[in-house]
Amino acid sequence: AGTAASRGGEKCEQTGGDVNPIDVPILVPGARVIAGQRDLPLAWRGGCPPFVVRVLSGKDSLIHRESIEGWQVRLDDVPMSVGQYSVAITDAGGRRFAADLTAVARGPDVPPDLATDTSSLGVIAQAAWLAGQDGGRWRLDSFERLRPLIRAGDPLAAAVGDGVLWGPAAPAR
Repeated sequence: AGTAASRGGEKCEQTGGDVNPIDVPILVPGARVIAGQRDLPLAWRGGCPPFVVRVLSGKDSLIHRESIEGWQVRLDDVPMSVGQYSVAITDAGGRRFAADLTAVARGPDVPPDLATDTSSLGVIAQAAWLAGQDGGRWRLDSFERLRPLIRAGDPLAAAVGDGVLWGPAAPAR
């Protein structure tokens, strides 16, 4: 038994009382990514650690991570060719989240006035534009555009990245 120390703050007791279901804001229904060897940043609310995260291609497991103690993980170098995938997160109490993810050959065409701006602000604008495409289905690729700026300490990129990764704040209970 223990209390969550990270985002979420759920009570994680043996009874499972007061524990919210697992929700992964970046994986909206119909989520899409550009195929290739890529990283998948995932963050979620709900559930109790430790977590198990899997990425599946049909019945084959591409990535299997166990004993994740926090509410986020970056899966590095996931080999994704064009096709359908599933992402599953299971917590210590057996609560499960599953979402489909489609890898495609290319993403939406960024408008020319945004595509040519390679400044930090231009890249952030590209990511914000991409995050809003097709009902938010391109949020994973949006976050990937922001990652170099986030690593470099750009506070605006970090704020936009948090919004893309975590989605809107959960309503107060």
